[in-house]
Amino acid sequence: MAANGISTEVVSGDARATKLKRRADKLALAATKRQNVGTAGYRPLNTISGTHQAYVAGEITTEPGTASPVPGHPWTKT
Repeated sequence: MAANGISTEVVSGDARATKLKRRADKLALAATKRQNVGTAGYRPLNTISGTHQAYVAGEITTEPGTASPVPGHPWTKT
């Protein structure tokens, strides 16, 4: 971790500010790594095109973008 400087940075002797700054820098670095193609953490962003897939009656079906899931648990009978 010291290679990126996050674990060794200090904010004017204030332990709490240092901890918050390190956390913010660590999260920003992780977010950057997630979006870099070819890195171990790369995840393409979800693209929602107005439809979604739902598991209905034992089969996966495509629902229109205006449809919403039914409230409640799928294992209960209503």
